[in-house]
Amino acid sequence: MMKITKNYNLILQDINRKFPSTTNKVTGDWIKIQCSTSDDHREITTSLVQKKVEHWVIDPVASRPIKVVIKGLPTSTPVEDIEEDLKNQGVAVQKVVQLRKFQTQTPLPIFMVEVNRAENATDIHEVKVVVTLA
Repeated sequence: MMKITKNYNLILQDINRKFPSTTNKVTGDWIKIQCSTSDDHREITTSLVQKKVEHWVIDPVASRPIKVVIKGLPTSTPVEDIEEDLKNQGVAVQKVVQLRKFQTQTPLPIFMVEVNRAENATDIHEVKVVVTLA
């Protein structure tokens, strides 16, 4: 996403000349630049940094963690126990969080697990028992 400035048109022309497969879309005060490959994404980002253009980058899906929700555990289950049990089962756990009701901040029996995206990351969907509960 690139901030609209006085010379945004020249910058977009330069990007479109170098990378004709990109698509540009205006969203408010920003221009969303969508690339077809990760190499194009990397080169466009470095050129925007070199030109000192205000922008921000959305992480590609391949680098984001996988998020899984676990339901059916008691609200008193410690997050550390869930994380330890999943690690013992061979899951590359990044973070475990217990969700809360927004207004009252009371803990819900719902836990969100973030798993590192790796070759064995799909194993999290095969786990049937967590903390000796099915």
